[in-house]
Amino acid sequence: DMAMAKIYEKSSDFREAERLLWRIEGHVGDDERVTMLLGQTMQYHKQANELVSFYTARLSEYSQWQLVWEDYVGWLKREGMYEQAISASKEAVTNNPDAIRLQIQLVLLEIEFGDVESAIALSKQMTNSFPKVVAPWMLLSRALDASGDYDAARNAQTEAEKIHGER
Repeated sequence: DMAMAKIYEKSSDFREAERLLWRIEGHVGDDERVTMLLGQTMQYHKQANELVSFYTARLSEYSQWQLVWEDYVGWLKREGMYEQAISASKEAVTNNPDAIRLQIQLVLLEIEFGDVESAIALSKQMTNSFPKVVAPWMLLSRALDASGDYDAARNAQTEAEKIHGER
């Protein structure tokens, strides 16, 4: 069924691909990967309100499904629903506080479409939680740069370069 769903998706028969994915879920039960694939397939042929209902129902039941959160927030952003994307992203991070990818997604949304001061605060928290990971320092640099604090941005960039050099 998975192979056939991919074939149908490639031929733009999204309804048939979705039907097969629902059938897979019927066999395996609620599953994060299948839910993510269902959401992605539904994005091609469903109305926005149907998608929001689908994602919110699944995520209210399975708030730890990081892949589905990431996909949902990404879809909201691509659709230009920036406030909803930021709100959903905050909920995702609240429900998954150790998920660095969800935190990165939120910081990027805040820098681009939200509150740069919030992005700075979130980035600083990330550098404390993940002090030897390059991405939080790069995000902090980007957020500080967006706020006009160029010296602090350069310092964060230098820290990221130092960590990268230690690898």
